[in-house]
Amino acid sequence: GYAWKLYAPPVAQTVTIGTAGTAGTSGGGTGGTGGTTSVGAIVTAAGGVGGVSGGAGGTGGAGASGNLNLVGETGSNLSGAGNQAGLGGASPMIGVGGPNNLGAGLAPPANTGGGGGGGRNNGADQAGGAGAVGLVRITEF
Repeated sequence: GYAWKLYAPPVAQTVTIGTAGTAGTSGGGTGGTGGTTSVGAIVTAAGGVGGVSGGAGGTGGAGASGNLNLVGETGSNLSGAGNQAGLGGASPMIGVGGPNNLGAGLAPPANTGGGGGGGRNNGADQAGGAGAVGLVRITEF
């Protein structure tokens, strides 16, 4: 997800950067969910969910408590198109998702909050792509 907040901070805040999700295990594991990025309790952006092996792409994470909150794109599942794996999802503020692949699902670009692609290859389940971490932007005034 993506969250932008205009804020006049009275005190210092702790910034937490989420960790990237992990790719699914070979032979058909679901990708891990990307971590949540936050600035104190002021604003947060959840990471995308990992792609499912042989199934759907993971859902994008969502921004929260910002002046502008956006949801990362859901990773796709292209198993009906030549049994290709799905693309990783994009962020509305960052750009496109990960490229198409024949085999394991692909992760979205880093720090986008997008979901991982579903994994499939010639009818066999493959590893799902990892979800990306969320992105937070603060403007102090």
